[in-house]
Amino acid sequence: MADIEVKLSGPVFDGRAIESMRRMSEEIQKEIATYAEDSWQSFMDASFRHSTGRYQLFVNVARRDKDLVVNDGWPESHLQYGPWLEGVGSRNSPVTRFPGYFALKRAADHTESDVPNIAEPIVTNYVAEANE
Repeated sequence: MADIEVKLSGPVFDGRAIESMRRMSEEIQKEIATYAEDSWQSFMDASFRHSTGRYQLFVNVARRDKDLVVNDGWPESHLQYGPWLEGVGSRNSPVTRFPGYFALKRAADHTESDVPNIAEPIVTNYVAEANE
């Protein structure tokens, strides 16, 4: 009988793949959050007629546990008109004529549709790194 020797090496077998996957996941999450924030800002810029910029100053990417979220800083910002601007507040139509801008919803939809395009170059880089 012949002896067969199998040598296992590379990122999958020495633990580097796990760390690489963690870094890739964090990088994708950060890129998506930044894209969502930029989209929200753009939709607000396009919608607000007489913006003071105050509300937009508080829109940011924040860490919540292991996730990144894009928000308007509530409750720390003390800006109570976010739901009204978005169109989901108790003082929107039919109570008043203002229906809201729905900038956050449009940004979320826009971001969700672009996730594959955002993630692809990052995944490609990490796959290339794993194959070195």
